[in-house]
Amino acid sequence: MRNELSPVSNLDKFVKKVRPHYPFAALHIVNARLDKKAKSLLDVGCGKGEPMSVINKNGNFDVTGIDLFQPYLEEAQRKAVFQRLIFGNAVSLPFESRTFDVVICMELLEHLNERDGKLLLGELERVAKKQILLTTPIGEYEQHAFDGNPYQEHKFIWTIQALRLQGYNIWGTGIKGLPREEIKLQFIRFIRDGAYALGGVFSYYLPQLACHIVAEKKLDF
Repeated sequence: MRNELSPVSNLDKFVKKVRPHYPFAALHIVNARLDKKAKSLLDVGCGKGEPMSVINKNGNFDVTGIDLFQPYLEEAQRKAVFQRLIFGNAVSLPFESRTFDVVICMELLEHLNERDGKLLLGELERVAKKQILLTTPIGEYEQHAFDGNPYQEHKFIWTIQALRLQGYNIWGTGIKGLPREEIKLQFIRFIRDGAYALGGVFSYYLPQLACHIVAEKKLDF
């Protein structure tokens, strides 16, 4: 649970840089499962653009990002991996149906209440042509607003079963039981992050052991 950002150490920067390349990290799984034949991508809740900096680092996709927090959009703009960035609400996407080959939604679902979460899932399916990829935490995961962004608060955590009923296939990442609150000691944070990465070896096919999940839905129109 975080209320404000702590100073970023060199160790934190190193972990942040290599985390997307962990074999069982959420972003690595999303990138591996992404339909590489896709041309157009929509990043819903794109934030500062950090995941897309990995996914579209070679500029292979035509990418649109949308977010409701303007300072994040301004930072995403500087990363130069989006063709366009839009200020807008994810529960009412300003796009025609079947506009994007793939829709990605990472770490957004948990920031909406249950009703708006259902609206979001409906919108993702409406604008996607081929594939939806989303990530979200599971289990008890309280988080308050931080980083000056009121939308960072967690409001509702979906279950694996609920997402499966929506037609998603699920893979786990990380391992449940690790402390999720901010840890001040760098070395302890490093140990926790290492345990999180190794935990994915077990939780990938057993998502009930995970603390985060990757959910994929393939569409056939």
